[in-house]
Amino acid sequence: MIQIYADNVLVYDSRLAEYALQSLTLSRGLNVGGTAVITMPPHHPAYDAFVAFRTIVEVYKDGVLRFRGRALPPADDFYNMRTVTCEGERCFFQDALQDNS
Repeated sequence: MIQIYADNVLVYDSRLAEYALQSLTLSRGLNVGGTAVITMPPHHPAYDAFVAFRTIVEVYKDGVLRFRGRALPPADDFYNMRTVTCEGERCFFQDALQDNS
């Protein structure tokens, strides 16, 4: 069983047909931030649930957290299929600025 949440809003549940995704790709590795790429059809209930750089996405497999990250700006194709790329938690601070004064 796989479940995906975006800020506690259900995006995908492998048991529910109305929450089906076009595709889901998850990449993780040792000492890397990892990415999740979610592609959904325009009629998906969570189509508008993602806000760039604010939405926290969590992927669970059999109740165990496998990925946590934030959504980047979504991209829509000619058929209005929405692709949301999420960067892992380790990537969050790449955008941070440090005051060296």
